[in-house]
Amino acid sequence: AALRHAYQAWSYEKMDLEKEIRMRGVQNLPYHPYYHDSQKYINILHQYVEEYLKLYYCCDSQVQEDQALQSWAGYIANDIFGGQKGLPESINSLSELADYVTNQVW
Repeated sequence: AALRHAYQAWSYEKMDLEKEIRMRGVQNLPYHPYYHDSQKYINILHQYVEEYLKLYYCCDSQVQEDQALQSWAGYIANDIFGGQKGLPESINSLSELADYVTNQVW
C-alpha cells in the first residue's frame, strides 16, 4: 500500500531537473549548488544518451514506428499502478526518447 501511494504521488516532472527547479522556485538564485552542478552532468549525460540512441534510431520516424517502444511507453504511462502523471503515452522523436532516457538514468 505504501509503495502504491508513493508511486501515485510521483510525477514525471519531478525527474526533469529543469522542471523540478522551476517547481521549487530556485532557478533565479545566484548560486544553487545542486542545480548548477547537476545541470553540467545532465547535459553531458543527455549528449551521451542521444549519441547512443542514434546507433539504433537514425530518425524520428524510426522511433515512431518502433512498436515495442510505443507499447512500452503506453504501458508505463497508463497501466502500472493506474498510470503515471506526466509520462508520455507515446514517444514521437529521438529527442523525446533521449530526454526520457536521460531522466530515467538521472
